[in-house]
Amino acid sequence: MSIIMLAAAQTRGNPGHAAAPAVDPSLRGLLDHIAVELAEEYIRLMEAAVAAEHDASSTESEEGHEP
Repeated sequence: MSIIMLAAAQTRGNPGHAAAPAVDPSLRGLLDHIAVELAEEYIRLMEAAVAAEHDASSTESEEGHEP
């Protein structure tokens, strides 16, 4: 199922939200592709941030143990 369809279905199910405009079916594939690319880039950035934090904490602990 399309990510776009899931978001639209959630909006329709919640009366507190305004109705989502219909998504042109010819754009659905492109929007899904963009959503996947953004999700993968987010994961890459988070993994890089964790690695950088780990490297920084390793450097700090090594500096504290030098004679």
